[in-house]
Amino acid sequence: MRARHHDPPRAARELALVLAAGALAGLLSNAVSPRGIPLLGDWTKPYGVRSAGGVHAPTYGNVEIGLAEAARLLDEGALFLDARPAEEYAAGHIPGAASFPEDEADERIEEALLLCGEAESTVVYCAGIDCDEAHLVARRLREAGVDAVRVFAGGLREWRAAGRATAAEGAP
Repeated sequence: MRARHHDPPRAARELALVLAAGALAGLLSNAVSPRGIPLLGDWTKPYGVRSAGGVHAPTYGNVEIGLAEAARLLDEGALFLDARPAEEYAAGHIPGAASFPEDEADERIEEALLLCGEAESTVVYCAGIDCDEAHLVARRLREAGVDAVRVFAGGLREWRAAGRATAAEGAP
């Protein structure tokens, strides 16, 4: 029986080939994904979905607001819609916000239109500037005819970071 000899240069070439193939597969997957991560651009913009800018910043023409404006609108009685999944809403949300998950927007659009019709303005939010659910819901509402809709770009993360109160289902 003959012993196999270890060939370090060959092993290094094979490892490099496997790593290159994996990186290429990852880059291709990211490029074709509708929620792909942009590789180049300005990542410092204060609002909007955190992305590189241009076509990779899907704000869909929505009007974005910051924390101060969101708090003012809440105090004035604006309708707040939480675009996160229902489980996340149940765990904690902006007080008075209604759960309106982005993945249910098409099925529940009539319900949302009734709520928006009773409100002077509507604010949609999600987890923070690195999620796009709020922008997708706001776009859907505008397409359905709601004019006064804004996106609180900082979302629940910024709300909590500022020490603002939150509510949870089942909590007093």
